[in-house]
Amino acid sequence: MTSTTRFAVLSVAEGPPAEVIRGAVVYGVTRGALIRPGDLIESGPGGLLIMEIRTGTVTAAIVGLGPMTRAQWAEQADAGITLNVIKGWVKVDTASPSAPLEVRSSGPLLGAVSHSGTYVLHVGAGADQVFYESGDVALWLPVPDGTGTTATSRQGEFTARGAGGLRSRRGVDPAFLNELPGAFRDPLPTGLADTVHANTEPQRIRDVTYADIADWLTAPLEWRRGFVERFRPRLRDTAFRRALDARISVHPEWQPLLHARSTLPTASAH
Repeated sequence: MTSTTRFAVLSVAEGPPAEVIRGAVVYGVTRGALIRPGDLIESGPGGLLIMEIRTGTVTAAIVGLGPMTRAQWAEQADAGITLNVIKGWVKVDTASPSAPLEVRSSGPLLGAVSHSGTYVLHVGAGADQVFYESGDVALWLPVPDGTGTTATSRQGEFTARGAGGLRSRRGVDPAFLNELPGAFRDPLPTGLADTVHANTEPQRIRDVTYADIADWLTAPLEWRRGFVERFRPRLRDTAFRRALDARISVHPEWQPLLHARSTLPTASAH
């Protein structure tokens, strides 16, 4: 890696094995694994993942993923770090970042961005919630195409956005606090990546199935740019192809490939 390469070390991995989709393959990951831009990450029930995101040797942020959380480390050309979240709990501590870290929900409902702050985001069924703990944090208000605008927030403020619109209050909402993963009540641990053997190899589980990525294929368009080329080799699998065709209306960008057999790849992508 070069000194400016961005990656993350999985410094904590508790509970059931977590999975990462890299390329068109599902891998199992454990403590010490490296997470990279482009990865789709999923924690299991009762699971906890903590990633130390680094730019070279500098730790830019600590990110915790709670149980049953599905997140995408978005690949992008600019200097920012973006995590897209379909569901679950994310806690962010932007320790000493060289660029802002944004967490966005797929609602489109709510997200947050910080240069040097701490916050918790919950992407739930029908509503998203953000609690701004400390530092410099702004709200992210997305629109259906995956883009959005920022809005000011105050330290100690709880904000929710759902069918009833946007609402904020001073202090954490009791229901939110009751559901908050226990590990997120305290500061995220830092420096643990230095105590593990980084570069722990992920274990290949299988090629992705349609069920593995169905939610990602129907995520905001901005999130799924590049997915056609990325998952194109899976069209050779009959079950994948049929499932894709059955729901072609929700991901129409696959239409040209799906019904043009001559364009299918002839060699494995692995």
